[in-house]
Amino acid sequence: MHPFKQKSFFLISTFVFLFMAGASAVKGADLSAVTVTAASLVPGEETRYIVKFRAEGPLDLSKGAGIKVELPQGFRIIQNDILAADPGCTLTRLEYKMPQDRFYGVVRGTMDVKDAIDNVQCTFTPQAEQLVIPAGTDLYLTLPGVINPPVTGPMVLNLMIQDIHGVCYQGEGQFNLGLPPATVPRQVRLVDATSYEVTLAWDPVPGAKRYRVTFSSQPDGYFISALDLSREPYPGEDWQLADTTHTFSGRGNGGLLPGRTYYFKVQAGNEAGFGPSSKLLPVTLPEIRPRDKRMSTAVLPENTPAVWLDQPVKIADPDAIIVYEKPSGIKVQDVQVLLDEADGRMIRVSAKMQPGQEYMVVFYEGALESRVKANVVNNTFGWTAIVEDGSQGGKK
Repeated sequence: MHPFKQKSFFLISTFVFLFMAGASAVKGADLSAVTVTAASLVPGEETRYIVKFRAEGPLDLSKGAGIKVELPQGFRIIQNDILAADPGCTLTRLEYKMPQDRFYGVVRGTMDVKDAIDNVQCTFTPQAEQLVIPAGTDLYLTLPGVINPPVTGPMVLNLMIQDIHGVCYQGEGQFNLGLPPATVPRQVRLVDATSYEVTLAWDPVPGAKRYRVTFSSQPDGYFISALDLSREPYPGEDWQLADTTHTFSGRGNGGLLPGRTYYFKVQAGNEAGFGPSSKLLPVTLPEIRPRDKRMSTAVLPENTPAVWLDQPVKIADPDAIIVYEKPSGIKVQDVQVLLDEADGRMIRVSAKMQPGQEYMVVFYEGALESRVKANVVNNTFGWTAIVEDGSQGGKK
């Protein structure tokens, strides 16, 4: 028997003594379909475990019930305040979906962690006043803040449940700790970029079965997954990236912005987890910019301020070009935007502006689109227009 595997009679007696605090218990049916997945099965890494299980009879997990997880000796569990940078298992949750429900229900609760002689024990106590799970319902217990032991090989997670009627259920899930690919992805390169999207590519890594792309707005910042999320993943769902090219727009992660620089890195992975990261690839998203940073305006007979741009454009959203009275912030009505069709790099803004007053002319993000490359737009910029008798001047 593997040294990490516990005997059933010892588990039940431990569970009854520690978990029930002396109360009498009734043995229930064993839990079925107990599976264990983790964000990383690499020795020594901190990760998040997901335990999927099912009971063939109804489970009453109302307030007072408890779910206990036992991990072999060598595992460690982080338990910090919920406001800490790494709350760990404080964020443990239980999820399930009734047959008639469209979305998964989420059950919060309290966690208690104990280091025993042969294992580490986590007890999750649901806080729901009434929670009866129908027979045959799949449940997912998410346990963050787990630190894998510094060894490889087969492991066993033991799961025990006591409902509010004193009925005890037990099951176990087997999994393996292993090593990820040791090769760093090479030739990570930019294939294409627009104001809101990047496409990357890299050379295949021998033995890799999946890849992970992460990004940050700072080279030494916090890196998050560069996957476009059309929805939140279901409990236990693992979205795999198998290709060596990847397009990302930031959907689900706040979105990428024109003109900003982002830093990307790639890791190769297998069933255990992901290996070392590639060198950082900085990518600056293209944008339409004013040609003159001082934003000088033209002195025109029509008394209309003008801006010269770094490339030919078309007006994508006229409503995103606005003139304000600078002292009051009041929006000026009946603004006309005139594009020099012959050149395409100069735009005039015509509005009823009184001599001697200052106005703010603002081009909000997405007001302009490039004629040179599709999906390249401007970031927000603007300048102050000072109206004088018969002429106008400008300053940033």
